[in-house]
Amino acid sequence: MPLTEPVLRALLAAASDRTTGSVVLTKRGTTQNRRGTYGRCKILVNRAGLPAGTHPHTMRHAAITAALDAGAPLRDAQIFARHSDPRITTR
Repeated sequence: MPLTEPVLRALLAAASDRTTGSVVLTKRGTTQNRRGTYGRCKILVNRAGLPAGTHPHTMRHAAITAALDAGAPLRDAQIFARHSDPRITTR
């Protein structure tokens, strides 16, 4: 799935000079684990004024739905979602 220019710029800035490894790191420079990602997500959800209980999977679902609604090919959304069956992507 293509990235928008702002997303690409943010990812490149986050990666800095690194060419391998994780894009998002902790303040200490280590790979952020699932718990850290969830905690960071909660902070961002609160700042954005989204409903309490919004979690990373909710945002993943929203991104895939938005891509399909914007006309992205089902196959591209399926690959992005890493779904083995396109029927899962269209639920």
